[in-house]
Amino acid sequence: MSTIFERLPGQELPVSKVTRTLAEMWQAEGGIANRENSGIRASQLNLVLHFGASTSIEEALELFETAVEFGQRTPCRIIVMCPESEADDETLIRGKLFTQCFIGDSMRQACCCEALIMNYQPGETQYLESQINQISLWLEADLPGYYWFHRVPRETIEERYLAFVSKFDRIVYNSNIEGPVLDTIAWPDRSKVKDFAR
Repeated sequence: MSTIFERLPGQELPVSKVTRTLAEMWQAEGGIANRENSGIRASQLNLVLHFGASTSIEEALELFETAVEFGQRTPCRIIVMCPESEADDETLIRGKLFTQCFIGDSMRQACCCEALIMNYQPGETQYLESQINQISLWLEADLPGYYWFHRVPRETIEERYLAFVSKFDRIVYNSNIEGPVLDTIAWPDRSKVKDFAR
């Protein structure tokens, strides 16, 4: 049975090589983002899209497409966290790289989108620190960050991610999907939390 991680587009790579491969791709001589064209991949923010274990493959593909469409309008680095239901010790954290460049309606505008995709084990708390460290390494430095929760249980957010996401500029979710439960979390700064439904 395929997983969200397997169904999302991109090239699977060792997690440690994802950002190195991305940097080499953009710096390649004659590449789309060479010196004179470097503005077409100038990121304005980081967007972390965090899927919970109950997210369906269809939902994940739809939300990934939404994130990529957002990236066409607001260039950003997208980091996608995919739950993996079963894996052996060697695949508790896996990485994938997706890039795509778009030509605008005027044919004079171009934008490149990049998504770094990581699988994780929702129940494996002993790997949480390396998971969070990996997200931190993948973020583009000195840029605003948005963290988007989708079907991540309230208890998981409170126990494992609350301190980490408090460093982001915006925390977003959709109460039409999550229900009112995330409204009851004692967020460190409620002004950062936005509900898509509102």
